[in-house]
Amino acid sequence: MRTAARRACHPALTSLLALLVVLAAPVAIGAEEGAPSPGDGANAPPPAAAQPAVIPTAEVAARWRSTQSTLGEIRERASESDTSRKLLPQLDALEKEVPPLAAEVVTKLTPTISPHRLGEIEGTWTKRSAHFDDWSRQLADRVKNLSDDLAELDSLENLWQKTEEVASENRAKPLIDRIRSTLTAIHETQALVRKRENAILVLQDRLAKLTQDVGTVLGRVRNVRRAQQQNLLVVDSVPLWTVLGRSDFEAENLEDLELSITEGARHAAAYFESRGAKVGLFILIIFVTIAGVFGLRAKAVQWAGEDESLAPIIASLSRPISGGFLVAASTFPWVFPDRPDVVGGFLSLLVIPPLIHFLSPLLNSPVRRALYALAAWLVFDLFRTYLVPDPLVNRLALLGEDVVVLGVMLWLLRPKRLGDLESGDHSLLWLIGLGMRITTLALAAAIVANVAGNVTLAEMLTQALVNSLFTAAALGAALKVLEFALVACLHSQAAQQLRMVRRRSRVIRERAIRILRIALVLFWGWITLRHFRVEQAAHDYAIRILNAPIGAGDFDVTLGHLFGSVLVIVVSVYLARIVRFILDEDVMPRTNLPLGVPYTVSVLAGYGIILLGSFAAVAAAGIDMSRFALVLSALSVGIGIGLQGVVNNFVSGLILLFERPLKVGDTVEVGDVRGEIHRIGLRSTTVRTWDGSEVVIPNGQFIGDKFTNWTLSDHVRRIQIDVGVAYGTDPEQVLEILKEIAEANPRVKEAPPPRALMRAFGESSLDFMLRVWTDDMGNWTGLRSELTIAINAKFAEANIEIPFPQRDLHVKKSGGAPGNEAS
Repeated sequence: MRTAARRACHPALTSLLALLVVLAAPVAIGAEEGAPSPGDGANAPPPAAAQPAVIPTAEVAARWRSTQSTLGEIRERASESDTSRKLLPQLDALEKEVPPLAAEVVTKLTPTISPHRLGEIEGTWTKRSAHFDDWSRQLADRVKNLSDDLAELDSLENLWQKTEEVASENRAKPLIDRIRSTLTAIHETQALVRKRENAILVLQDRLAKLTQDVGTVLGRVRNVRRAQQQNLLVVDSVPLWTVLGRSDFEAENLEDLELSITEGARHAAAYFESRGAKVGLFILIIFVTIAGVFGLRAKAVQWAGEDESLAPIIASLSRPISGGFLVAASTFPWVFPDRPDVVGGFLSLLVIPPLIHFLSPLLNSPVRRALYALAAWLVFDLFRTYLVPDPLVNRLALLGEDVVVLGVMLWLLRPKRLGDLESGDHSLLWLIGLGMRITTLALAAAIVANVAGNVTLAEMLTQALVNSLFTAAALGAALKVLEFALVACLHSQAAQQLRMVRRRSRVIRERAIRILRIALVLFWGWITLRHFRVEQAAHDYAIRILNAPIGAGDFDVTLGHLFGSVLVIVVSVYLARIVRFILDEDVMPRTNLPLGVPYTVSVLAGYGIILLGSFAAVAAAGIDMSRFALVLSALSVGIGIGLQGVVNNFVSGLILLFERPLKVGDTVEVGDVRGEIHRIGLRSTTVRTWDGSEVVIPNGQFIGDKFTNWTLSDHVRRIQIDVGVAYGTDPEQVLEILKEIAEANPRVKEAPPPRALMRAFGESSLDFMLRVWTDDMGNWTGLRSELTIAINAKFAEANIEIPFPQRDLHVKKSGGAPGNEAS
C-alpha cells in the first residue's frame, strides 16, 4: 500500500517540480539580465521595462489575446492601400507612354529649339517629375511601415518560440497547442506582409525607371539651355535672304518655334482645371486687394492733408481697381509656381491695362507715351510668340517688330524729344536716356542676327529687352503700392503708439523707401540677367572671382572671405544704428532711468553690436585667431607703449559713460571752450559752441583735468546784474525797484528768492546788484537781457540816474607861483 501511495504521488511531484521550473525560469533570466554590473553606481536609474524572454504560463492566455489583436492590426495595415490601387493602373499606362515619349522628346531637344518650346517641355516634364517624386515618397513611407511591422512580427515570433521550448519540456499539451497556433498565425502574417512589401518594392522599381526617363529629359533640357547660352553667337539657321529666295522652303529644317493657339489654349485650360482651388484663391485675393485699396483711399486723402509729400501716392490711388489688381497679380507667381509659359503670357496681357492706368497720373506726357509704346510692343511680341507657329512667318514678324521698334527709338533719341523729357521728371532723364540707347544697340544687333541666320540670338535679345523694360515698369508700380502700404502702416493706430513713429515718421518712410528701391533694383537686375540667359554664367563667374585665393603661405584667404567680412561689418554698423535709433526714440524715453543712463545704454548697445560684428567679420574672413596669438601679444605691448593716448581716451570714454559726469545736452566749460555736449564717443566728445562750431575734445581731458558742468544735476543757474545809480539816490527805493522787477518776471524762480543788495560806494555811483535764479538754462542770457531792459525802464520812470564815470582834472602851470593853478 505504501508502494501504491508512492506510485500515486510520483506523477504529482513531477508535475509540481516542472511547474516550479517553469515559474522560476523567467525570474532567473530577468534577474540575470537586470543584475547591475560591478561598475554601476548604487544610485543608477532602474533599467527600462523590457519584454520578457519567455511568457509565464499564467500569462499565456492573456498574451495570446493581445498577440491576436496585434496580428489583426498588422494584417489590416498590410492590406492593399489606396495608393497602390490607384498607382498600379497609372503605372501600366505610363510605362507605355513615358519611355517612347521621352525618347522622342530627347531627339527633338537640339540647340535650335525655341526657348519658349524648351520652357513648355521643361514645365511639362518638371510637373511629371513632381508627381513621380510624390508617389516615391508615399511608397517609401509604405515600405517603412511594412518593415516596422515585420520587425514587430520577428520579435513576437522569437518570444513565442522560446515559450514553446519551455512548454515542451513540461509536456503541457494544451499550452503547446495554443502556442503553436499562435506561431502559425504569426508566420502567415509574416508571409502576407513580406508579399505586400515585395509588391511595393516592385512598384518602386517600376517608378524608378520612369523617374530615370524623366530625369533624362530634364537633364537634356538643361544641357540644351546651357548650349543655347554658350552658342548665342553661333549661326543656327540659314540666312534670311537664302530662305526668301527658295520657292521650295520646307519648315522641317527649322524647329517649330511655338505652340499653336489651340494647343496653348488646351494647355492653359488643363492647367487651370487641375488647380481649381488655387484659381478660387487667386480670385479671392483680387477682390480682397481691391476692397482693401478702396477702404484705405479715404484715409489716404486725410493723410495727404497732413503731409504734402503724399500727394503722388494719392494720385495713383485715384485708380483703386487697377492698384488692387496689380497687388493681386504680384502674388500670381507664388499661387501658381509651376505655371506654363502660355499662362504667364496670358497674365502679362491682363496686367498691361491696369498697369498703364495706374501709372498714368504719376508720369508726364513723354514718359506716358513711352509707356504706351512699350505696352504695344509687349502685346505684339506676345501675339507673335504664341499665335505664329510657322518658323518663317515668325522670323519675318520678328524682323518687322525689331525694325519698327528701332525706328521709334531713333525717333525718340532726337535732341528735341530728349528736350521734352527734360521738361518732365529730371530724376528719370538719365535712366530713360541710357535705357533707350542700350535698347537701340540691342535691337540693331537682333536685326543683324536675324538676317544672318542666328534666330535664337535675335529672339532672345528682342524678348529680353521687352520683358526687362516691362518688368521695370511693373516694379515701378509695385514701388508705389509698397510705398502706400508703408504709409498705411505708419499711420495705423498700432504704429502711432510708438514714439519714434510719431516724431520721426518722415525719416522712417524715406529710409524704408530707399531700401525698397535698392531691393527692387537688385531684383530687376537679376530678372534682366535671366531674360538675357546669362544668370548662370554671371553666377559661375562671380563664384570664380569670390573663390580666387589672395593669401600667401598658410594664410589662405579668398575674395569671398573678404567680401563676406566687409558685408558683415556693414550690416553690423547699420544694425547698430537701427538699434540705437529704436532705443533713443522709443524704448529709453519710456523708462524712469536716471539722467544719462539711457544714453549710456544706447551707446554701449551700439558698440556691442559692432564688436560682435567685428568678431563675426573675422570669422567670415576665415582667419584662425589662434595663429595670431603671439602677434597679438606683441601688438598689445606696442599698443601699451605707442598708443597710450588712444588707450587713455578709450578708457576715459568708458568712465564717462558709466560715471556720467556729463551727458548729452549738458552745458560745459572746458578750458576756453564753452558750449553744449553734442556727442560722447569712446575716444572723444563733441562740444557745440555758442558760435555754432563743433570742438572735438579727447575724453582724457575730461578725466585728467577739471571742467565745469553747468547742468550736471539740474538746469538751475544764477544770474547777477550789476548796476550803479547817482549819489543822492535813495538806496531803499533802488532795492525795492530791483526786487519788484525780479519778482514780476515769470522766468525767475521763486526759490531761492531773488535778492537785491547794495555792494559799495563807487567812484561815481552807488553800486547795487540783483541776483536771481532760473531753470531756463538754455536761454539765461535772454532773461538777463529782459531784466536789464526792465531796470533801465523803471529807473527812467522813477527819475533815477545811472551815472557814467567822471574825472576831475587839475592842471598846474610849470614854474608858476604856488597856488596859481587852474581847475
